[in-house]
Order: sequence, then C-alpha cells, then structure tokens
Amino acid sequence: MVPKSSLLTAEQVARELGVKSSTIYDWTYRGILPHIRILAGTTRAVVRFRQQDLDQFIADRTVKARRT
Repeated sequence: MVPKSSLLTAEQVARELGVKSSTIYDWTYRGILPHIRILAGTTRAVVRFRQQDLDQFIADRTVKARRT
C-alpha cells in the first residue's frame, strides 16, 4: 500500500514540471501521465500521483545530447 503522504496532487506535479494544473488533468485524461484515481463520492474522482511514476515519466522523456 502507498502511504497517503507520498501521493502528490495535480498542483504539486504541475509545479514540479513547470506547467499548469489543467495540463496535468489533460494528460491524465489522455492517458499520458500515470495516476491514481481515488473515488470520492458519486460524481467525481480524486486524482493523485506517485513520485516514482513522475520520476519515470520525466526519465522517459529525457532527450540525450548528441555528440558533435
């Protein structure tokens, strides 16, 4: 089980990536960014992110410098 304190909010992820939180929600909707969907009530879900998933997301998109 993932400790609750280790889960990040969309706002925290947005701050870390330097984008708006609406971009984070868009990426989760489009399946680009791994996330955890926690049911809250009957009408909407709470979305949280694991730091290790965010680290992997960044690593997967890191472009290596070409040698000249």
